[in-house]
Amino acid sequence: TLLERAAAPTPVASASPGALLNYDVYASHNQDAGNLALTTQWRVFGLGRGVLESTQLLRTYQEGRSGHWRGESVRLDSHWELDFPDSATTLTVGDFFSGFVDWSRPVRMGGVQIGRNYGLQPYSVLTPTPTFLGEAVVPSSVELYVDGLRQYNGEVPVGPFQLAAQPGISGAGNAQVVITDAYGRMQTVDFAFYGAQQLLAKGLTDWSLGVGRMRREYGIHSFAYDTPVLVSGTWRHGVSNRFTAEAHAEGGGGVANAGAGGWWLLGPGGVFNAAYAGSRVNGREGGQWALGYSWNNRRVNVNAATRRTHGDYRDLGALQEALPPDVTDQLTLGLTLGRAGAISASYLRLSYPDGDDNRYASLFWNKTFSARWSAYLSFNQDLSDRDDRSVYLSVSASLGRNRQSSVSAQRNGDRRLYAVDVSQPVPGDGSQGGFGWRLQARDGDGGAGGLAELGWLNRVGRYALGASRQGDANFAYANAAGSLVWMGGHAFAAREVPDAFAVVSTDGIGGIPVRLENRLIGVTDANGLLLVTPLLSWQRNRLSIDTLDLPAEMRADRVDTWVTPRQNAGLGVAFGLRRTRQATVVLH
Repeated sequence: TLLERAAAPTPVASASPGALLNYDVYASHNQDAGNLALTTQWRVFGLGRGVLESTQLLRTYQEGRSGHWRGESVRLDSHWELDFPDSATTLTVGDFFSGFVDWSRPVRMGGVQIGRNYGLQPYSVLTPTPTFLGEAVVPSSVELYVDGLRQYNGEVPVGPFQLAAQPGISGAGNAQVVITDAYGRMQTVDFAFYGAQQLLAKGLTDWSLGVGRMRREYGIHSFAYDTPVLVSGTWRHGVSNRFTAEAHAEGGGGVANAGAGGWWLLGPGGVFNAAYAGSRVNGREGGQWALGYSWNNRRVNVNAATRRTHGDYRDLGALQEALPPDVTDQLTLGLTLGRAGAISASYLRLSYPDGDDNRYASLFWNKTFSARWSAYLSFNQDLSDRDDRSVYLSVSASLGRNRQSSVSAQRNGDRRLYAVDVSQPVPGDGSQGGFGWRLQARDGDGGAGGLAELGWLNRVGRYALGASRQGDANFAYANAAGSLVWMGGHAFAAREVPDAFAVVSTDGIGGIPVRLENRLIGVTDANGLLLVTPLLSWQRNRLSIDTLDLPAEMRADRVDTWVTPRQNAGLGVAFGLRRTRQATVVLH
């Protein structure tokens, strides 16, 4: 008997016709020149099943001492995406990143890409879930505890059974299965397990295939693409819950590169991975091998990885003179020391074919002394240059009423900087809005100075103003970000919309409170409309209205509903408010 929670049915997502424009305006000025930049992202959705999206950057700035203003604009990325949620597949036409694995490098391309997208099925379990075996000799109740927290409670018939833990468990842990039979006798079985998020569950496959031309001088030219047609393909498959195989191949422009590898779950001992790739360019051959290991158990965290090349190893990135490093070494060790805080150390080495060999060592420590006090220390050393060293120490304290303060000291090489900071952060996006501010005084080798910032958030945007001075240098800036939405013949202004949203309609009746997941999100305007953001795409979102203050003759077809929007799209939601005819009859 397999005991696990029933999988939630996949909801059907939809979108309404409309368009959206996210914008971010940034202006700055120092003693020499000024700068004004506008970054935009527009989307068109609901016309068919796909979404058309593009981002641009428009900039004007003062040039040198002449003070003349120059302008430039550049297209960043444009693509059309078509999603197939039933098969968890996405088709992209336009700009995209090539598929990659840990031991390969992605490149920007323009063309066509199709591949697996498990984000279209957010309720699916993608990684192996720890399972535990037991046997009941009489009908019994069974409970599962993982690291002391109960995760399952149910009844089992006579015979063997298997329990599945909740998905998302990472690292080493301990589980207890408690079996209580009909006579009240209790039996406890202990298990050690390891949850690995790097692996795919048995039978799952992740893949992508892209064909196109490599993007050149991104952010400088709008339509610069190299001539050769390139192909890039990636494949990963959960052979079992303990082994995931992977492969990657790419070619074009005289480059042919292919490799294979895998991830192994070593029981409670962690996860090991290995891979090898070979390349051939104009008769020159080379290869790259990669090894890695990771393990954690809530108190200790170990990650180690190395990649080494031999011969003339090349990939698609080498077509634009970005050669892969000869040596890549990474090592991280983290420890939770209880009352002494937490400490971590890391080592990084990058060695390139041109002889550039960079090696860095870092040490980090942090501790929370109480609900109000905490400290942080970092140390970084360039192992190739003894004088290239940085040390940073800060002590932070909560002043209550969402206000914070900190004192910090920093040294970069021979330069020192000391700062005192007091701030009240701008409320988060989930709030109705508010103000925030920050004041800083600093001194160091660059001279004395300070900084003042003011930020605020309302229903239609996020804004900031700031000015700073360091020695004889002055700097000032201003920023505004938000979005404009067109749906159903109406325009709306809102904060930036990163994903999906909804336009709620109360059929022309304004002032109706609207709730998202039982949290008041706003009231409908004079047209009976309200833009609700953000929503979770491909997932159920609960919207409801409050009808308690409506006149007695008002009726609503429904007061709450579940909606599932497509990614990056909007959805119209009508609650069907209407007036009914009334009559009063008095009998004597």
